[in-house]
Amino acid sequence: MKLLFVHSGAKVKEDKNANLYLEGSYSKEIFKRYLEIGDNLTVILKKEKKIYDEEYAKNKFEIFDNKRIKFIEYKDRNTSLKAYLNLKTIKENNKRIKEQIKANDKIILRLPCTAGYTAAKYARKYHKQYMVEVVGCIWDALWNYNIKGKILAPINYLKMRNATKKADYVIYVTNEFLQKRYPNKNKNIGCSDVSIPEISKEILNKRIEKIKNNDNNKDLILSTVAAIDVKYKGQKDVIKAISKLKKQGYNIKYYLIGGGNKEYLEKIAKKYNVNEEIIFVGPIPHNEVFEYLDFTDIYIQPSKQEGLSRAVVEAMSRACPTIVSNAGGNGELIDKKYVFRKGNVKELIKIIKNISKEEKIKMAKQNYEKSKLYEKERLEKIRKNFYERYINQ
Repeated sequence: MKLLFVHSGAKVKEDKNANLYLEGSYSKEIFKRYLEIGDNLTVILKKEKKIYDEEYAKNKFEIFDNKRIKFIEYKDRNTSLKAYLNLKTIKENNKRIKEQIKANDKIILRLPCTAGYTAAKYARKYHKQYMVEVVGCIWDALWNYNIKGKILAPINYLKMRNATKKADYVIYVTNEFLQKRYPNKNKNIGCSDVSIPEISKEILNKRIEKIKNNDNNKDLILSTVAAIDVKYKGQKDVIKAISKLKKQGYNIKYYLIGGGNKEYLEKIAKKYNVNEEIIFVGPIPHNEVFEYLDFTDIYIQPSKQEGLSRAVVEAMSRACPTIVSNAGGNGELIDKKYVFRKGNVKELIKIIKNISKEEKIKMAKQNYEKSKLYEKERLEKIRKNFYERYINQ
């Protein structure tokens, strides 16, 4: 069985010796899912333009398994409007996708992404079954990005709806939100792509002890795990909230964990006079994220666009009191009292101020129990059964 996976929303990294690396939501563990159901796996992804030092790349990123996986590059068109409309690049990308659709038996598309819409079109043309993994909302992603995004949002929204509607199989990472935005009447399930290791009761006990030992409710450590140069991740709103809370006597430290250029958020922090309160951690190995979550008092996911946030589930698995915006499926995870309308700083401030010590303990217990639904073994079993139904049809 020759299997093709397409997602131009992700990039591989490259070092000076042309070795490829993975970062972020992709890992060997993710591709292992596809290797288990296909004898030959080909992936279409973007390649980052920056060339890394080999030693640095090996220490920071996970190496791409090019012995078992064939990589096909999708040329990046999102650098500018001119690049987006470049006909030569469009034709080159379309040719590569067309060739791979014809060469493979089954296709899995992760949406939203431009390459996925094209691949869905060719799959239908050449009568190939395809599966869609819906992991986010293209409308929210583009509309909350910039002016160019607002121009592109309607047509991309329709393309994603069409690709999802006509798919033979669909996996949604939410239980409700994405199903309503991008419906499918064929075979589909809701199964998060977030999975966590089995969690120990000791984590909850330590969290409750930590909360009880903090006598000053105005001394807070906040954190967000997300790219810091993607504006729709919403860290700006937390920074603005901290500025107002600071004037009301709060002593807050806000840890920003994630890669990207920090220049934009640094300017925001200086503008609101909270540059001393903001700590840019940068990208760190995944296992170290849990260490930051364990000393965090309140985790905040202020995104304006989400599918279902991995970072939120991981914070919950550490019994961390958590506040989220109402973007995507995050509101399905958290008690509605701790969900604010995306971009609404006043609501965020009100929630932070109203969380007492007793509320934090209640949140810790609720989040810990809810996170068990996302334990790796349980989700992998559901997902694998669905993949096998698709492959064996």
